[in-house]
Amino acid sequence: MGSLLLRWIILAVALIASAFVVDIFLPDQFVVEFRGLDNALTLMIGAAVLAFVNAVIGGFLKLILLPLNCLTLGLASLFVNAGLLYWVGGMGLGFKVETFWAAFAGSIIVSAVNGMMAGLLVDEDEED
Repeated sequence: MGSLLLRWIILAVALIASAFVVDIFLPDQFVVEFRGLDNALTLMIGAAVLAFVNAVIGGFLKLILLPLNCLTLGLASLFVNAGLLYWVGGMGLGFKVETFWAAFAGSIIVSAVNGMMAGLLVDEDEED
């Protein structure tokens, strides 16, 4: 249970980092509302919704697009992740994504930060 909470926090931190980096190149197109405790809770809910949507709908879309994903050497997965980030970002749950290209850049950064931070975690199965 602690690992799930830690991964949830890592996803929220990855969203914040992604918004800061994307804001350098595409100003005001990927915005995280992080000013107080209420906004932090909303961001955590947005991160949970993003994780759920990515796990359920993203998995289904990636399965359907598997032949295209093989032909493009994984590029189709980037577009699926960007589309899901754009969709959830449009809900206004702690972060807003205005354009698809901001979502595309943001999804790459979220994946990179999430992968680096999750690589530092030790799985409970591997502790033994």
